[in-house]
Amino acid sequence: MANELTVSASLAYNPSVANHQKIPRFELVKRVSMTGADFSMGTQALTTSEEALDITSDIGTTGMVFIKNLDASNTVLVGLTGSFPVRCLAGEYAQFRANGTIFVKTSSSTAIIQYWVFEE
Repeated sequence: MANELTVSASLAYNPSVANHQKIPRFELVKRVSMTGADFSMGTQALTTSEEALDITSDIGTTGMVFIKNLDASNTVLVGLTGSFPVRCLAGEYAQFRANGTIFVKTSSSTAIIQYWVFEE
């Protein structure tokens, strides 16, 4: 198979500080091929205890991962087994490839995430 996923991103920076330079708008469109055909998506309620992302067992090798924090005030932490280098503040999302089991938790209280995981 080829180019089953299309990932788009854009970035514009318009500084409020006069001595910072405005940068040109950045846009990216990336087509991603999958060797498998499965994906998993859903929502998951989180606490401050780490837990594995609840993806279906049909996914052989994890490929592209998208996680969106649906909470209005709490930060979601994302990582692999005990290390949480990715932070999603309220309303933010993360996109990455993972090599291993994905773990999630909140920095405080509870939160709900929405996720999409595609097979490599």
